[in-house]
Amino acid sequence: MASMIYLIHEYYKKRNTYHFGVQIVKQSVVVAIDPEYEILNRIKQVDQAIVNALGYFKNSETNFSTNDNDVTFWCSHRNQRDYRQVYINDSNITSKFNFSLPAAFLIHGWFDSVNRTWMNSTISAYIHNIDSNICGVDWTRLALTEYSIAATNTRIVAKQLVKFIQYLQLFSTVSLKHYTLIGHSFGAQVAGIAGHQLNGNVGRIIGLDPAGWLFTKPVPISTDERLDKSDAHFVQCIHTNANYFGIGATMNCGHQDFYPNDGLSPQPGCNEPANESGMTYFSITCSHFKAVQYFLFSLNPANMFKGWKCSLGYYWWEAGFCKSKNYDLFGMYSST
Repeated sequence: MASMIYLIHEYYKKRNTYHFGVQIVKQSVVVAIDPEYEILNRIKQVDQAIVNALGYFKNSETNFSTNDNDVTFWCSHRNQRDYRQVYINDSNITSKFNFSLPAAFLIHGWFDSVNRTWMNSTISAYIHNIDSNICGVDWTRLALTEYSIAATNTRIVAKQLVKFIQYLQLFSTVSLKHYTLIGHSFGAQVAGIAGHQLNGNVGRIIGLDPAGWLFTKPVPISTDERLDKSDAHFVQCIHTNANYFGIGATMNCGHQDFYPNDGLSPQPGCNEPANESGMTYFSITCSHFKAVQYFLFSLNPANMFKGWKCSLGYYWWEAGFCKSKNYDLFGMYSST
């Protein structure tokens, strides 16, 4: 399947109304940036990140040691809405995981964890709208460190995720074609690496503003170490901070790549009046997490995130050259 670039236009209107493509969708007010990611709260995490980084460099000659608790899996489904940790060789596995259902895996990114509000909200919305298992993949200690170290750690996380999925497949009546990997930032790259190690047999991967630096920029690395369209039967990406000096990838990574508002920072609700460049901490972080918000809202079937293929580019789309009756939806309800 050829790669496709899809463009979604969003702008704010009165009465908290959003416009996606040609459909008006009413939503409640959302905070543009989760308070957990405000700069003061981020600074509080720096001490632990320094400790983790120093530990990495101290042990670099003897290899950085990891253990089973560095990557954990917290699963839920409609009949078990509270997270329960699931282990490899778990004696209670059948009470924690419904092997007759599909499965999804939600993977966080740098300086993040499974306990974040966006992870909780996404998992709750997922099982509310989709009859499936969903597991949060937690790799907090490996993510809470210097950027290049965390980027390297994505391979460790992917390896553990593959082992976990292979363990589940020993009991499951559902094939890998019904498994979905969803990752934000570094998590999207974890999904891609894991998908590659599973020989591209996973049904779907959704990359939420995949991390760019050390993966696709300044130069792309090997496709077996980053997300690309060979990693699953269907790979869909959304880009919300694709500025060159932003966090996200600047190149396509899937069969479909969605670029709301040209995929650039600042996304709607993320600009600061005093600085219109879109390259402040707030605008970059807010825009990077817009991908998460878009995916969360897209889980409600009433919210249609329409995108039109447009090889000409965003400004030609805005001028009306690419609009047609043919569109696809971002998220789990894509027709592909």
